[in-house]
Amino acid sequence: GHRYYNIALHRCKRDSRVASLLAGAEMYFHELFRLYQPNIDLFISPSAFLADKVREHGIDKPIITIPNFIDPAQFQPYYEPERYFLYAGRLARPKGILTLLEATRRVGATTELRIAGAGEMEAELRQFVADHRLTNVRFLGHLDTAELRRTMQRALATVQPSEWYENYSMTVIESLACGTPVIGAAIGGIPEQIRDGVNGLLFTPGDAGQLAEKMGHLLARRDLAIEMGRAGRRQIETINGPAAHYEQTMGVYEQLAPQSASPRVRPPASPASETRA
Repeated sequence: GHRYYNIALHRCKRDSRVASLLAGAEMYFHELFRLYQPNIDLFISPSAFLADKVREHGIDKPIITIPNFIDPAQFQPYYEPERYFLYAGRLARPKGILTLLEATRRVGATTELRIAGAGEMEAELRQFVADHRLTNVRFLGHLDTAELRRTMQRALATVQPSEWYENYSMTVIESLACGTPVIGAAIGGIPEQIRDGVNGLLFTPGDAGQLAEKMGHLLARRDLAIEMGRAGRRQIETINGPAAHYEQTMGVYEQLAPQSASPRVRPPASPASETRA
């Protein structure tokens, strides 16, 4: 509601007082000089969730939703999952990793949880694992791109247990591109990416019992995990590939300036870099 001082009060930027002060000051600066208003025809949002939030907080410009994209050719599906779940991302409290550890404790030693990433909560998470004698939890640290993809390809599922708003998670689409289903918290833009029962499963954010139930369901139905992985891969190829992103983006530009539209130059089949919206 334009009360940007709350950014600093609640340390919304990386839990840092200094970074949050700067972010709040930046927003007041933008509002004072109306930098977002003149000469802007519309905004492009990666998720309908974010578009709705922006409208809710008073932006009256048109907002078009175009999902993030990746190049599927850079991610090879495996479809022979092993009996472990993967969390990949920053080790921070809003990411819901304590809920994931509690769910893993409830599932028991019939599976393994691998945690890839680093962050301010690592010591606390390791202490939780030690206190509850969770011998089936492995901290992998930061993995390079190739190793992370190999680990993702062979997981029964990745888990996205966020307890704060996600926009349009790159981790989700990378997992689906690997042919690996996702168990995700039904919050923010995640439900737009995960079709419950089709390419993954959804659970209530912060509900360790429900998450444990979803994990147990896939452990008992390896065939379902494979089927969901295949559906996820198809979704990436049709919705989250560079061609679909290009067509939608160029459509917006041509709509705004049809008189000056130049002939389209199609993107290469395998972009040199992964441009993210």
